[in-house]
Amino acid sequence: MKNVTAIISLLHEGSSPGAARRRFRGEAVLSWTLGRLRLCGGLENIALLCWEDQVAQVQPIASAAGAFVLAKGPRCRLPMVEAIAAARKWSDGWRGGLLGACHFDLGFHAPWAVEIVRKLSASAAVLVEADAALVDPNLIQRLIDHADQHPQAEYVFMPAAPGLGGILIRSVLMEQLAAGGGWPGRLLCYWPGAPGRDPIANERCAAAPTSVARACG
Repeated sequence: MKNVTAIISLLHEGSSPGAARRRFRGEAVLSWTLGRLRLCGGLENIALLCWEDQVAQVQPIASAAGAFVLAKGPRCRLPMVEAIAAARKWSDGWRGGLLGACHFDLGFHAPWAVEIVRKLSASAAVLVEADAALVDPNLIQRLIDHADQHPQAEYVFMPAAPGLGGILIRSVLMEQLAAGGGWPGRLLCYWPGAPGRDPIANERCAAAPTSVARACG
């Protein structure tokens, strides 16, 4: 695949110290996340999506990692971003919680994700949480390779423990999510009104090592 971009959103972070301010082994959590993503050869770019008041903390970390920053002015209410963040607080798994929200839905706002995809001419985006300080670059590469092998799959995910992997969304599907007000987690959950085959059993699911898929922390 050409020009795959990792998108990391901080839109859901509130007034408490976020990934750019919290420390892990002497460095900002966000710095660890970016550093590990840089080890993935299949990623052409890394982009950060944040609010204007977060730029002062985010920009130095992004510059050190060669990442692109899209700051969206003063904070405003994004009801779905707030709803997803609230839903995830009540979830005990990586998918299938309230609103069908998955762990990589945090901070997702499709119109602004599309803006990043267009600015960087990306063919696909990989969504990764800002505080995924232990994200595995090998798993992210597997995700990209799997998408390469299944060009008909509009998205590819991996059943890895939260913080280790992500989900790849092709630019065409990202545009559709922006137009319809959707979020990635809805694609991976069972909806009684629209029964169908679990995506974990089709070509959209990239295999993960058993120890990774069954990790409970």
